[in-house]
Amino acid sequence: MIDSVKSALCASAIALVLSTGAGTAQQLQPEELVAALAPGSAGPMVTTLKSQNALVVDRSAQIPTMFDFPSANVTVGFDENSHLLTAEGMTALRSVAIALQDERLDGQVFQVAGHVVMQNDPNSATRLSSMRATSVVEHLTAYYDIPAERLVSVGYGALAPVDPAVITSPLNTRIEFINLLAQ
Repeated sequence: MIDSVKSALCASAIALVLSTGAGTAQQLQPEELVAALAPGSAGPMVTTLKSQNALVVDRSAQIPTMFDFPSANVTVGFDENSHLLTAEGMTALRSVAIALQDERLDGQVFQVAGHVVMQNDPNSATRLSSMRATSVVEHLTAYYDIPAERLVSVGYGALAPVDPAVITSPLNTRIEFINLLAQ
């Protein structure tokens, strides 16, 4: 059962990314993001644990893959090997900001997870992914007035690829928004 849920989540994550190439930012419709991030999008394991009041997760740590929180992968443009957002990256975050301001996500807390693959240097990948996640949080709070308490940045490095069969796939370098189901 858990494997089928993981497969379904992986397929939906790949479908949501809609990447146009390495390093290219994307423009998603805010409605798609709201649907993916809404509390009702949680899988059976999270729903069951939450209903039993047994769901305890460290917001500032990497979420174990067994938890099926509502999430959305977004390809955000950054300067090469940098945490500096490109103009395209800022445009991609506009849809995210609109989605996060939607009343259906009001009061929800999101982990902003940076994912970067650097095969020859996993430590640098973790550091860069953390810096990119922090840049996204800073951008959303500064330009769109998203309350800082609603966003927690975490760097995953290459630990949670969307496409593990092709580790260098552009799908694996992304920003993931994970709803931690605060309400």
